[in-house]
Amino acid sequence: MTRLARFMKRERIPARLLAERAGVSYSHMLLLRRGKSEPTRIMMLWLTEAACYVLRRRVGVSELFDLTVHVDERRIMYRVKAEQQPQPPRAEDTPFERFQKLTRALFRVDKRDVPKHEPTKRSSSRREVGSKG
Repeated sequence: MTRLARFMKRERIPARLLAERAGVSYSHMLLLRRGKSEPTRIMMLWLTEAACYVLRRRVGVSELFDLTVHVDERRIMYRVKAEQQPQPPRAEDTPFERFQKLTRALFRVDKRDVPKHEPTKRSSSRREVGSKG
């Protein structure tokens, strides 16, 4: 039995409710609960926030998931090497690119979890005061 399954049983949270609140499909929730699938870091946060919402109290990620990391040595060495050589932000970076880098650095999320495109800017449908048209 996974830590997520024990938590859900102890707190009497139905899988369908937690999946709905977290924005995860019910079938994927069942796979996570049985330990047949591994959640991404972002999904761990979504499920933790959903549990907080359902229980109306603070819930830590470690209550839902076992946070021991099983990584191969090459990935660890790559991260250590990258951290030893910090690169200053380039002057030509847009604010959105700085946001992407900051998000990756702070939360150590994968590239696929960070937005790839800058949000589209909405054109204002209001007219300026005093303009004729």
